[in-house]
Amino acid sequence: MSKKVLIAVAVLAVLGAAIGLYFVTRPNASAPGSTATNNGSVADEIVYTDNGFQPNVLKVKADTAIRVVNQSSSPLQFSSEDHPTHLKDTELNMGVIQPGGEGSLKVTKTGTHGYHNHLKPNDKGTLEVE
Repeated sequence: MSKKVLIAVAVLAVLGAAIGLYFVTRPNASAPGSTATNNGSVADEIVYTDNGFQPNVLKVKADTAIRVVNQSSSPLQFSSEDHPTHLKDTELNMGVIQPGGEGSLKVTKTGTHGYHNHLKPNDKGTLEVE
């Protein structure tokens, strides 16, 4: 093998290891379709990616701080159901979060709350508040 090919392979291996380490050590990392639970003592997060929300279902205690992180390549407008009025759970409604940005909210009302990206309304998730 040439020296350039060996260097490229080494760079790709290091990059792959770094990405893998990020996903393994990242707090609250959850696979799509999964459920995460929080005991209410520490802020939890919902991450929006180009593949939608992670986790799809988040269980928290009332008054837990929830961080909403936009790791996608497009703006996110975090909004409560129903679309387009967003009137079911108005305390979930946030302004637009640009790619790489984040916002936070605190839900006081117990129950099951649906949310979505108003700009891509098929990207949905559920917040279960105890």
